[in-house]
Formats: sequence, structure tokens, C-alpha cells
Amino acid sequence: MNETLRPMRLGEILDRAVLLLRTNLTLFIGIALPPGIALFGYMTAVAFIGLEESGGGKAIARLAVVVFGIANLILGAVAAAAKCWAASQLVLDRPVTVRSAYGAFRNRKTSLVGLAITQNLMSFWPAVLLYIIVIASLSALETKRSTAVTAVIVVLCLVPCARVWARWTPATGIQGRRGDSRSWR
Repeated sequence: MNETLRPMRLGEILDRAVLLLRTNLTLFIGIALPPGIALFGYMTAVAFIGLEESGGGKAIARLAVVVFGIANLILGAVAAAAKCWAASQLVLDRPVTVRSAYGAFRNRKTSLVGLAITQNLMSFWPAVLLYIIVIASLSALETKRSTAVTAVIVVLCLVPCARVWARWTPATGIQGRRGDSRSWR
């Protein structure tokens, strides 16, 4: 897959991405598995807390929510960087394993978590502001109607955020820095 770098159309980019994913599916599943397990544990604990039955298990479930939530935050940030790193190595025809992808970020977990938080704040600030305005203006509507209207407006608010998010993700994962403020415009 080692070719000279050149500008590509969107169709070519998507074709190469699908080919890369299809030929290395086990690698990308292996990278995505740890944060997926942490998210499953988090969602299971949240669902257990929501049960109507009371008992001593709720305290353990609350502890599990905290533990799995922190694990998901850390593993999600490292996995996003590992996926970007693995894809870049595969494009350059270098061998990659799940261990080497995670190992590339062994000493940078805290900086990646900080970068992930910053990335999300920088990417979704338009949606947060619009969401606050929408919630304030829809508070007078009835519950079912306001929920549906809010959901539609939130999705519409996320559209401008997609471009910003797509620009920040690869840069923060591979370069390990926030990047220059002009790079996301």
C-alpha cells in the first residue's frame, strides 16, 4: 500500500480506509476491545443502579460506575491514538500489532486523556452553547414534545462540530499535542 503521497478525492479516501480496515480487521478489533469492555461494564453498572430494587448491591454498582468510567476515559483516549498510529504505520507498510499500537503510547496516557478532554471541548463548544439556548427556550413545552424537539436540534447542532472533530482527532493522537489554533479552521 506504500504509494507516493498525493491529494485524493473523498471516494478514494473512503475506499482506502475500507480496504485498510477489511485487511486488518483483527488488529482494529483488538485495539477497540479494551475500551469496549470498559464501556460495557460502565453501562451494565448504570443499568443496575436504575433498577427499582434496593439493596447493598447499589453501592457496589456505584463504585463500578466510577471505576469503569475512569477506565473508559483512559482506554478510550489511548485506543483512539493507537488506532491513528496503527493506520499510519499500515499505510507506510510497517508491521503493527495490538501490543505495539498500545505500546507506542505507554508513557503518554495522562497527556492523551488531557488531549481528549481538550479535543472534545474544542470540537463540541458550538453544540454546548446551542444546547443551553435550546434547553432554556424549550422549558415551557410539554415533556414528550420538548424531548423530541431537543433531540432534533442537538443533532443539527452537532453537524458543524463534525469538521472540527475530524481535524483534531488524528493530530492529537499521532503528534501528541493540541496543535496550532489555525490548523482546525
